[in-house]
Amino acid sequence: MMFRTHLAFGILIGLLFLKYVEAESTIIFLLIASFFSIFPDIDERNSKIGRRLKFLSYPIEFIFRHRGLVHTVYLPILIFLIFFIFNNFTYGLAALLGYLSHLFMDAMTRRGIRPFQPLLKFRVKGFIKTNSILEFILFLAILALDFFGILNYIL
Repeated sequence: MMFRTHLAFGILIGLLFLKYVEAESTIIFLLIASFFSIFPDIDERNSKIGRRLKFLSYPIEFIFRHRGLVHTVYLPILIFLIFFIFNNFTYGLAALLGYLSHLFMDAMTRRGIRPFQPLLKFRVKGFIKTNSILEFILFLAILALDFFGILNYIL
């Protein structure tokens, strides 16, 4: 999936969960969910985040490859635990949700992901071609839901 689709979906997931948590700051909760919805592509030096953080992206891509270990369930769980250890369950949940939203969206692509590698080798994949018209339509639908979600939250 493209950066914009991951970001829009991360915001949507954050908005959906806001009604179930007591975040000190709605904005910070959404920013954390949004950031972690794009973070996993740090393992691709040509991604938007990879180009901005080359000093991290290049070694991560070299060591783990794109959609390798960074696209598994282990890292978001670790990030959540770090937030939890520092007594911030709510923002840890935002990070976990954002990260898992990225994995979910990439699992819907033809290339898919291996969420439990190296322990389990199976791949979860869908039918959406990255940067296709179908993804663009999905992006527009998510964007509309974001818009209504924000309106609903404000009003």
